[in-house]
Amino acid sequence: MAEINTTKREKLDVLIEQAKQNAENQLDFAGKVSIFMNKQDVFNSEIRGFIESNPKTNQKGLVEQVKENTDEISLINTEKKVDKAKIGVIGIIIGAVLTFISKIFF
Repeated sequence: MAEINTTKREKLDVLIEQAKQNAENQLDFAGKVSIFMNKQDVFNSEIRGFIESNPKTNQKGLVEQVKENTDEISLINTEKKVDKAKIGVIGIIIGAVLTFISKIFF
């Protein structure tokens, strides 16, 4: 009977040792996951800092800056079209005046 008890005790010791190792592995894994999540939070905060505007520092975020740039580019393109139209109208007027003057003198 002593032999059976020893075997059971040895098996129990092995199981206890395995449970300890599993607990250590789980703790190590939980620590790694925690570190990873903290890094992700920092990374997400940095990304959010680039994308969103910060009213405390008056720094424009990427989204607001892109919209502003797009509006300015649109305004510049409109001004270029207006300038081209003005040049065209002035050219037509000058051409008409020169044609009128040439008919009068020639």
